[in-house]
Amino acid sequence: NSAEDLDCNGEPDRTEALCDCNDAVGHAPQGGSGDCNDPTKKGVCATGTATCGVDSADTSKGKFGTCAASPKAPGEKNCLNGLDNDCNGMLDKDEPECAKMCRSGAVNVAPTQAFTAKVFGCAGKVTYPNRNTICAPTCTACTAQQWVDVNKKPLHNYWTADQLGYLQDSVGGGDGFRCSVGLPGYGSPCSSVDSPMRVCADQVISPTCVDPGCTFSTDPEGNSCNYANCGFKDNARNDHFGGCDGNLTAGTLCCCP
Repeated sequence: NSAEDLDCNGEPDRTEALCDCNDAVGHAPQGGSGDCNDPTKKGVCATGTATCGVDSADTSKGKFGTCAASPKAPGEKNCLNGLDNDCNGMLDKDEPECAKMCRSGAVNVAPTQAFTAKVFGCAGKVTYPNRNTICAPTCTACTAQQWVDVNKKPLHNYWTADQLGYLQDSVGGGDGFRCSVGLPGYGSPCSSVDSPMRVCADQVISPTCVDPGCTFSTDPEGNSCNYANCGFKDNARNDHFGGCDGNLTAGTLCCCP
C-alpha cells in the first residue's frame, strides 16, 4: 500500500502485481473495486462492492476490504422467498405484512401475496360461499373497494366479499372491448350467486373466443376467469376484475385488522 519502493525494484510497491487483489471477489488493482455480497444482508439488498487494499487487515498482500452493500431502491416485498427484497434489514417473511394471515386446513400460513399490511392474497380453490375459510380467523374477505384502494397486480384469482355484477361495452370489438364490475344493482348479475365477478390475474384474450372479452386461461390453482382486466364501476381498464358465469372457484383477498 506504499507509494515508496520498499523492495528496491524500481517501482512504487502499490503499483506492483503483488499488491493487486485476486480472489473470489474478483481481480482489481490497488484502490480498484470488485463486486461482492454483503454477508449481513440477504437477496438483492446484499450486492455491493469491496475496494482492493482499503479496510483490509493486510493491504501489503492485495486483499479486498469489507463488502459494502450498494444503496438500492426498495423492491416489492415477497413473503415466500426468504430474502429481504424491500431492503429494510428484515427478511420479508418475518415482517408483519407477511404474518400468517391465510388458512390451510387448521393451520395459519403465510399469504401468497402481501399487498399491504392489511390486505393479503390467499391463493386457493374454494367456492364463493367458502371464501372466508382460507383467511386466518382474525381476517375476512376484503370488499371490492378495499381492493381498488390497493390495486396492485394479482398473480392469482381471488374472491372479494361482494356480489359483483358486470357491465360490458364491446363497441369496436377486439381491443375495443371494455368491461366493468359493481355492487348489486350495477349492470347485470352473474347467472349464479355462487359465481360473482372477482379479482383475476391478468390474462390475454384468447383468439378462439367468440366474444371479444372472453378468456379461457386459468391461474396456477386452475381457477378460471372468462372475463378479465375489468374496471370497477366504470369502463376504464384495469382494476383486475373478471370472471362470472361458470367460474366457481378462486382464492380469497383477505383483509386483517
